[in-house]
Amino acid sequence: MSRDIPMKLLKKVQKHLSAVVCRTSCRTGKATPTLRHLIRCSIVATALSTQLPVLAAGIDFGTAGAYAGFFFGNVTGMQNIDGHLALGGNLSTNAANIGNQIPANEVGPALIVGGSIVRFDGGWVGSYDPNNNYGIYGVSKDKNIGAYLDFRKSDFIPIDFVAERTYLTAMSEQLNSMRDTGSVKLEWDSILTLTGSNQDVEVFHLTYDQVTNKRSLEVAQIRQDAYVIINITGNKLRKVVFGMDNSALQLQKRRLIFNFPDADLINFTQVNMWGSILAPYACIRDSDGHIEGNVIAAQWNSGMAIANNLFQPKP
Repeated sequence: MSRDIPMKLLKKVQKHLSAVVCRTSCRTGKATPTLRHLIRCSIVATALSTQLPVLAAGIDFGTAGAYAGFFFGNVTGMQNIDGHLALGGNLSTNAANIGNQIPANEVGPALIVGGSIVRFDGGWVGSYDPNNNYGIYGVSKDKNIGAYLDFRKSDFIPIDFVAERTYLTAMSEQLNSMRDTGSVKLEWDSILTLTGSNQDVEVFHLTYDQVTNKRSLEVAQIRQDAYVIINITGNKLRKVVFGMDNSALQLQKRRLIFNFPDADLINFTQVNMWGSILAPYACIRDSDGHIEGNVIAAQWNSGMAIANNLFQPKP
């Protein structure tokens, strides 16, 4: 994918993004529609004017693809994430294990916090190897954090979260604009069948009311080596409650994207997500289960576990 964003255009959206990184409050779940549309229009206009990203050239999360969890704003309540975690805002957690499945010989911080570490009461960071068992932060850390945790103040945060949000929001919009390659059929109000067309990339569009916990997913004519894009739109409040058993796609987990192009708030209810989550506007909160892929969102307020099965980019 092309990622060249002229600096002048990037600055046009930066003034809208720097003050607010999420359209929905993770604490209240209430949206701010006026700001929401302002941010969305700014990002989309910038993306279109720069022709970014070009999906014909591949499907790639870019910088965010190296992080099991990648959030533009605050992260609260994180308990277990097997891979790298990066966030542009503040981190607050009772106790968390971050990055315990990172390869021992991999050099670099397991945790990157653009803002402050306001609470970290226990746990561990990294794979118990000095190459990566530390985190960096940009502003401050709570003085009560245990001395055994190696958190380092850094004047340089190696991620431009504004640029990455611009890129990933444009990617989400373009994934949502792709035409379906197959059909969706609901049977007995309990089984949702996705029938593909044996293509390299399969695309489907679902709505919030199709992914409830009373349903299970079945697939047909989808190759094991296919890339699968499932676009899911929210209700009128821009909310999605996802509880559908999607284990039928676990063989595609490293090539599967659940794209939430318009959701402000997402709840995963007692479910294993067998793929990556792309939700550039959303706060993921009050969720339980396990995510077997990258998680890219605006904010996080949940104890749901995240594995280290990163999305495999499509050339």
